[in-house]
Amino acid sequence: MIHKKGYNLDGISYSFIHQIITTETSKESMSESQGNHESNSLDPEMGTQKKSDLSSLLSASSFMFFCRVFGAAIAFLTQLLLARWMGAHELGIYVYAFSWCIILSAIVGLGYEAATFRVIGQALSNKRFDLIKGYILRGQQMLLLMGLITVLIFSSILNFSDGIFDPEYKDTLMLALITIPVYLIAVFHESVSHAFSWFAMMIMPNNLIRPSILLLALTITWFTTGSLSSEKVMLYQLLAIMAVVFVHFLIFRKKVKAVVGNTPASFETLSWIRIGLPQLIPVLFIAFLAEINVIMVGFYLPPEEVAIFSISFRVAMLITFMIFAVDSIFRPKAALLFADGNMQDLQKLTAHSTQLMFWPGLLCVIIFILLGKFILGVFGEEFVVGYEVFALLAVSQLFTVSIGPVATLLNVTGHQDYSLMVFSTALIVLIILDVILTPIFGMKGAAIAVIIVTAFWNFWLLALVKKHLKIHPTVLSFAHSYK
Repeated sequence: MIHKKGYNLDGISYSFIHQIITTETSKESMSESQGNHESNSLDPEMGTQKKSDLSSLLSASSFMFFCRVFGAAIAFLTQLLLARWMGAHELGIYVYAFSWCIILSAIVGLGYEAATFRVIGQALSNKRFDLIKGYILRGQQMLLLMGLITVLIFSSILNFSDGIFDPEYKDTLMLALITIPVYLIAVFHESVSHAFSWFAMMIMPNNLIRPSILLLALTITWFTTGSLSSEKVMLYQLLAIMAVVFVHFLIFRKKVKAVVGNTPASFETLSWIRIGLPQLIPVLFIAFLAEINVIMVGFYLPPEEVAIFSISFRVAMLITFMIFAVDSIFRPKAALLFADGNMQDLQKLTAHSTQLMFWPGLLCVIIFILLGKFILGVFGEEFVVGYEVFALLAVSQLFTVSIGPVATLLNVTGHQDYSLMVFSTALIVLIILDVILTPIFGMKGAAIAVIIVTAFWNFWLLALVKKHLKIHPTVLSFAHSYK
């Protein structure tokens, strides 16, 4: 995904990841665009084509944003109902277990799906359908095998090692481990669908259909039995993912065959792994910040506090929806302006975009601080004790909205390697701070770690943008809009 960061209630959020991955060869593409711009501008048909491409891009972005908002609304409602129906203790066990499923899936996948855009994009450009077929086939084989190995290893650790995991997590964690192989396939098929621009197949199964199936199953169970447990919810999650992956695979296989035909598969497995592996650490930070924090909190705190921290984090991250709304418009326009060498208008666009992010973001933070106890109380009275954590996490977003779209600026201008370096470092810093602060200050310590790391990566990217692009992106750069 991203996120990016994208708002990710149960683990699949890749929009921000794709921003980095799809710009990996942006220096070359921008150079080519600048070289061809003069001749293209004299060609009416080419101009019409460029407008059509931009219109198509904006339409696809709008569709994906709507699906993400609607899917996140379903997931948010699911979290709300689970909190009220199960209570903080059972919810804490569930979110901790599923967070392990998500993080382990990302790690054992070795970043393979992160190479999808580059591998399939280049293969389509060169009409190497044999490589496309080989990449997809090898991905399915490798990810399924790695998932099964992970299940065997970690189930053994879970069953034969004492003291690593609290015994009350055991059954739910076992179900979460069993989910890993099918979850890996779901993520991989999603990335391939995105690479082919099959937007409906990319976003609907895991962002709309699966959460809807899960919500329906939970609602029926609650109203028929009057009870829910973490084990039962994790089992429903597993069955929902399996059902979606099975149906998606049937459609996916036909669409892929229509592209590659009966071409024999060719394999460049080591090369593909080398492309994706360097992106593994930044992807973990960008897409799975919530899950990493939940796991770190779960090492030191009881399930009730895990649930309270998780809910506080996810509600505070609602602010990122507004960030992505602005970014979905900013990104394609910024890429075109940079390709044209129009740095003055890029500065103006950046300044306006930061204003559009900052003031609504500031308003959201103020509302969250003023109404925080009421908002958390909607999930249940036991969640109100997380108010200070919620306020701290909301405030952390002020760094992002006030500094502006610095990561996107680096990505669309061919400086994405800097983003990868910054986010990789930020992940390491976050884990170190969690280990130090959480045992001492509890949930507040984890929230303080998030604030420090959010400020850290934002200011670092800001310095890189100023150094390499000479652009002033912060909320204080409003005067640049009129130069």
